[in-house]
Amino acid sequence: MAPHPLSLALAALLVASAVQAAPQLTPTSYLSYVPDLAGNAVFGTLYAAASIALWAHTVRWRSWHAVVLPIATTTEALGWFLRIPLRQEQNQDNRGLYIAYYLFLVLSPAGFLAYCYIIYGRLISAADPELIGRAGLKAKSRYSFIPPRLVARFFVISDICTFLIQAAGGGLQTGGNYDQTQLGNKVFLAGVSGQGASYVLFTLLTIVAHIRLCREEPRYAPWHALHNKTARLFVLLYVASIGILVRSGMRIVEMAQGYGGQLYSHEIYTFTLDGLPLIVAVGVFAIWYHHPLVLATQGDAEQRAAELGLKRERGASPSSPTEMSESRAAVRTPESEVA
Repeated sequence: MAPHPLSLALAALLVASAVQAAPQLTPTSYLSYVPDLAGNAVFGTLYAAASIALWAHTVRWRSWHAVVLPIATTTEALGWFLRIPLRQEQNQDNRGLYIAYYLFLVLSPAGFLAYCYIIYGRLISAADPELIGRAGLKAKSRYSFIPPRLVARFFVISDICTFLIQAAGGGLQTGGNYDQTQLGNKVFLAGVSGQGASYVLFTLLTIVAHIRLCREEPRYAPWHALHNKTARLFVLLYVASIGILVRSGMRIVEMAQGYGGQLYSHEIYTFTLDGLPLIVAVGVFAIWYHHPLVLATQGDAEQRAAELGLKRERGASPSSPTEMSESRAAVRTPESEVA
């Protein structure tokens, strides 16, 4: 059955009105494209949902030490939502709106990095039986080549420096003349490159600590993540780190190319290389929050410490990983098997 001519005319009228209503890019726009309504709404909603979940976790577990993550996720969501008004032709050259969105979107991820630093310190401190009951920031762990309680402080200070450099660069980028904008690009590139290099070092620190821990406790290997909470927390850190490093690499290349480059002038890269990897990075912690995993790790370490203490009471000193493993095996072996 052929469609009624009136239906075709109505459909054509609707399409024409939609095309006419679609905002057009103005010559004075700060962006090289009209932001996509659906894409920015989706990412804003995803980050808002993650933020709500993370705030709920923080309040439930009273983990105020990690409040930086829900704060950063909230501001990240605001950054995505603020891109939507920039679609309108009258707002495309709105400097205040552009600065607000840009700073929220490019600076909020610094909070994601800080959260990972905090989790690392608490994870290693909880996993090392020798740190149980030991206070002090400088307490060393045989798993970490930086004292675990100093890791967050060391890397957060580094990130604050790179954050301020990026903020200064972002402010210059929104200046009113070409020379100031180009200078802002270089300053921001220096900041984001320093931040990326710092996080690469942190990732290597995490991998080394995990390898050392697995030599003593094979059950903490990544493939045991479904059943072992310590292994799961390490895997979550790796997933978050991959997302953070992808986003850092994208921003470094974007600033190196400049405003006329491929990455800056095409929104698809902002979605796929910035929004997507970072929502995965924070989303995994919205689903599997760190605090109960750290508590489980600490409980496991206390059990290991008790087992090692039993061997010391028998007159031995488990000074090597092999001896420690033998000590745990001896304690866990049923009496019937020993007999």
